[in-house]
Amino acid sequence: MLLATDPVPLHQYESAPPHETLSERKRRFEQSVLPHFDAAYNLARWLTRNDQDAQDVAQEAVLRAYRFFDGLRGEAKPWLLAIVRNSCFTWLAANRPAETVGFEDGAVELLPSDADGPEVQAARNFDTLVTLFADDAIVIDEGKTRRDTKEIRAWRENVASVYEYTTDLVGVKAADEGEYVACVHLEGNFPGGTVDLHYRFTVDGDSIRRLEIAP
Repeated sequence: MLLATDPVPLHQYESAPPHETLSERKRRFEQSVLPHFDAAYNLARWLTRNDQDAQDVAQEAVLRAYRFFDGLRGEAKPWLLAIVRNSCFTWLAANRPAETVGFEDGAVELLPSDADGPEVQAARNFDTLVTLFADDAIVIDEGKTRRDTKEIRAWRENVASVYEYTTDLVGVKAADEGEYVACVHLEGNFPGGTVDLHYRFTVDGDSIRRLEIAP
C-alpha cells in the first residue's frame, strides 16, 4: 500500500508558472496535497475494491493533481478526491467496463460529489441505485431504519424530492474488513442548512449490506 510518505515521480510533469521555481512548486504541492494521499487511497480502494488497483489509481490521481496543480482553488483535499473519483471511473471503464454500468449513478449517489444540484438530483437513477444493495440490506438515517430495497428506494426518492443541496466529500477511510466510513459536508435547504455526515458502509462482496448515516 502506498502512503503519503512514499515517493511519487513528480519529475515526469515538471512545469511551473513564471512567478515560482520548480522546487517551490513541488514544495507547495507536497505541503498542501500529499498529506491527503491516505484519504485518496481509501477512496480509490472503496471504489475499485482491490488494494493493487487502488494503489495504481491513487498514484495516477496524484500525478494528475500535480500536473494541474495551478488550477487548484480552495481546499486541496476535496479537489484531490474529485480527481481520484474521475480517475477511478476512467480506470474502471478501461479495465472493468462491465462494472461501470450504472456504477456512477448508484455509488456516486451514495458518496456524492461537490457538483450535485437540483438537475442532477432529479436525474438520479433509483432503479440502478437499489441494485447496489443486498436484498435484505438495512439503511439507518435520521434514526429510522429502512429494510430491503423497496424501502431503501422510497427513502432516496423522498430525500431527492424534498431537499436541494450541494456536497463536499471530505474523506473516506477503511474502518474494518468490509467496512468503510465516508465523511460528507452538505449545504442546502434542509433544517439547519449545513451538516457534516458520516456514511458507514458494510460491504459483502459486491453488495452493500448495511449503511448508517449519522453526524
